[in-house]
Amino acid sequence: MNKILFLILLTSSSSLLAQFNPNEESGFIVDTIRLKNDVLVPRLKYSDISNTEIVVKVNKWILEQYGMDDWSDQNGGSWGQAYLTLKGYQIKDDIFILDVYMTSRGSDSDRKYFISLISGNEIKQVDVPFSSLIKAENYFSFIEKYWYKDLKNELINSYKCCEAEDMLNDNWVESQSYVVSGFSFSNEKLLLKEYRWGPYGFCWGACASLLKKEIHLKDILDDFSEFGLQIIEDSIYKKENHYFGESWDESTTIEEIKYVNKLRGEIPLNQFFIGKIGTKYSFKMSLKILSNGYENQICGTYYYDSNSEKFLSLKGVYQNNILSINEYSDGKITGHFKIWKILNDQSIPEWKGNWTSGDGKTQHDIQFTASIP
Repeated sequence: MNKILFLILLTSSSSLLAQFNPNEESGFIVDTIRLKNDVLVPRLKYSDISNTEIVVKVNKWILEQYGMDDWSDQNGGSWGQAYLTLKGYQIKDDIFILDVYMTSRGSDSDRKYFISLISGNEIKQVDVPFSSLIKAENYFSFIEKYWYKDLKNELINSYKCCEAEDMLNDNWVESQSYVVSGFSFSNEKLLLKEYRWGPYGFCWGACASLLKKEIHLKDILDDFSEFGLQIIEDSIYKKENHYFGESWDESTTIEEIKYVNKLRGEIPLNQFFIGKIGTKYSFKMSLKILSNGYENQICGTYYYDSNSEKFLSLKGVYQNNILSINEYSDGKITGHFKIWKILNDQSIPEWKGNWTSGDGKTQHDIQFTASIP
């Protein structure tokens, strides 16, 4: 009887604990649990009791990623014909690195997760808007010269290919055409990239929009901000096929993670608007938002499409999701903008605003065509 009980316990134990890897120096221990369909799940433990809170937080995150209620859930990591499983792990420089294999509907990929063992939070990609790399006052002219027309045509052709022209919205096309989604640097070139499946996610394949453009850096260096020039100089991003904002993959290094994490507090807060004052005065506005420690100050320019050579100066403050901006011409206040942000249920910002003349006698609502961070 005792032998039978011993064998049952041994079999049960070996099906659960596939590996056990103490890492005494970091104060953490990792073991792995093998579930149904050979899905392997990591589990963090502590060798230092002061790490208890971090372990609880990280393990909760792991359970959520694998769709598990608890460690005994044998269906973890499996969703119909799709599943994810652990390939390997390590602890380095207070970062818990998980190498994961994912497969779904005939496709598969490798990617990495990086979890801080200081905060217990996943270290996610940093969204570095392309606009933050360009001098704010040069952004519209840069996009219009190198990107806007080609992307606009690509999006329109995608809808035509799908026979969905009736779904096209002029404001949407206009706003999207000023945005760069993917970009990377080689030693000599900037690569811009846009890829979309097609109108509202259907008509895939032949009707997808795909645009790539290569621009020699020597021709555009004067357009880059100090932040942008620093990004270019940092050799960690001088490699093909690196796009900011995408998932970490199997080639991502700990050096990249540290560097990208450092960028979070360095990205310039630029904001761009396209719209109309009233119903007929079309304009484009470029703003830089700077914090001096106690308030967010705004400086920038804007111009009317009817006279793109004349830039009017802007100064103001940003607080409580409201931009309060004075417009200057020849050193005198000639107008005032009040622009405020509203978040909908999906936390997608929507901007509203009005313009008042310098003497306060005239006021117009602003109709925004696009807002570009």
